[in-house]
Amino acid sequence: LGVQTKEEVSVDIIKTYIEMLVNAKHTNLIAFYASHLPQELAITQYASFLEGVTELEQRYNCLELAKEAGLDVAAITKTVVENIRKRDAKEFTHHDLAPALDSGTTEDDRLKIDVIDWLVFDPAQRAEALKQSNAIMRKFLATKKHEAAKEVFGKIPQDSIAEIYSQWEEIGRA
Repeated sequence: LGVQTKEEVSVDIIKTYIEMLVNAKHTNLIAFYASHLPQELAITQYASFLEGVTELEQRYNCLELAKEAGLDVAAITKTVVENIRKRDAKEFTHHDLAPALDSGTTEDDRLKIDVIDWLVFDPAQRAEALKQSNAIMRKFLATKKHEAAKEVFGKIPQDSIAEIYSQWEEIGRA
């Protein structure tokens, strides 16, 4: 009746502390504290933090820290990509109403292009990388942003189909 349990209070304290760590740019501690949250909340909190990480080396480091902390890295990176992919500054316009020529790549488009990098660090996530990049490319093509779609396509490693097939074969043997 309006009284929070000890666990709820603990979760609120950890969430607040994580926000302070993010603001202070103490990236080496965020994964550790996120790992002390309930799993779904840990995924959303760490994914939210990763959305602001743009340097490739720092991204890799953050994923390693998440792995060391026991976080579900695959779920986190998928969440990062979906959050950014679903962000839209404007409503979707049918292609017949869009400008006739290739529209320029905006800053939001650049975020959507670069977010695919989160899914190519781990070969086990190649299928998810293909799925998410396909969704992003389709949106770019529908809005006649052909160059942006090409850039997304270029993010997918060339051995992705072979990697996915190999993983599929491993599952078949198990």
